[in-house]
Amino acid sequence: MTATIITLSEEDLIRLQEILMDQDEKAALAFLRQVVEPEAEKRRKGKCKPPV
Repeated sequence: MTATIITLSEEDLIRLQEILMDQDEKAALAFLRQVVEPEAEKRRKGKCKPPV
């Protein structure tokens, strides 16, 4: 398994810090689904394209 680096905007980073401080599990899951998962999927698909 390879490592994937996901860069968060300043807005997303602040939102994540608020979620962690509040220990809000539902908000954390929503954040993962809305922000992290799409970025990770984009990176996975980018590496799996067949050569042209």
